[in-house]
Amino acid sequence: MGYDIYQDIEELLGSHPYIQEFEIKYSIGALMSELSGRSSYAISDRYENVPLKEMVNDLIDLLAYQYVLPHDGSEHYIIDKNTRFTDLDILKANQWNIVADQCCGNEALFSDNQEYIYPGDEKFIHKFNSSANDDTRFILNTIPYPFQGNPLTAKVIILSLNAGHITRVNEYFAKILQRYPQLAEGVMVFMRDNLRLRVKDFMPEVYNPSDRHPNYQDAFNMLADWYWYDILSKLEKEGLTSEQIFSNVAIIQNVPYASVKAKDLPKGCILPSQMFAKKMIRYIADYKDAIFVVPRAVKKWKALLGSTWTRLEEEGRIVIGRNPLNQHLTEKNLGTENYQKIINHLKG
Repeated sequence: MGYDIYQDIEELLGSHPYIQEFEIKYSIGALMSELSGRSSYAISDRYENVPLKEMVNDLIDLLAYQYVLPHDGSEHYIIDKNTRFTDLDILKANQWNIVADQCCGNEALFSDNQEYIYPGDEKFIHKFNSSANDDTRFILNTIPYPFQGNPLTAKVIILSLNAGHITRVNEYFAKILQRYPQLAEGVMVFMRDNLRLRVKDFMPEVYNPSDRHPNYQDAFNMLADWYWYDILSKLEKEGLTSEQIFSNVAIIQNVPYASVKAKDLPKGCILPSQMFAKKMIRYIADYKDAIFVVPRAVKKWKALLGSTWTRLEEEGRIVIGRNPLNQHLTEKNLGTENYQKIINHLKG
């Protein structure tokens, strides 16, 4: 448990009856104004009839969003009204860089003795795994998939639940791939850069179209059982080129660790890695024009994103799938209007 600001405020109000709730709201509003650049009058109007607890929660969200703890150990800072948020701030805040640095060589394709976990997630994930069965426990000895492609440059971002794990693919094939160091390293270079948000495409580039198969791209897709490749490549029938699709689509997972079957985290548990995903999505909502497709885990994403979800929905930038067990980006699953919106956005 961290520091509970609201509980502290409640105790302050209880022990000092001369302090009124509206005074607390005024002070919080002044801080929110300083952080966001919105006028204190606008904030006062917004929260005049809103419960104090909701205002405190919004302040915490704002602080979490604008606070940057660089992964390289440099000085932490807060982005205020005089500083514009940029991609560089997200790159600095991305603690997946630390995990990428741990993935030396090709061992992280499937390791016998290493775990690859976002800093701060460890105690929550280990506690979860201690009571999970073989199907629902998170697989920690392979390089994680918190996202695929680059959400900072994508036009369409798929919000999914978590990556699946297939033993014959993610264990057996991974071990076979490790026997071919050059091919394995080509895959690992991409996967490390993917964790660092430094990739340009959804999968490794084929530098020479005449390269013999399997190349780096094939090997990478084999590790993913060709799942997303098969789903996305079907969009080519709408006149989209492979480049228009795979250079402009990214995925963000709600939980960054793979499992055979999905199981909910304990109620109220929010991982530090999820807080980073939330920060990045809010930044994209603020400064980019990406559309978000949510084929599954709608309730989980809505709860995590809060007001950002509401704003994206109001702006018509969220597309929800009709079948939570189906992640295919088809007209049938998304509806004609939403499907066409995605196609047009990728073409634009």
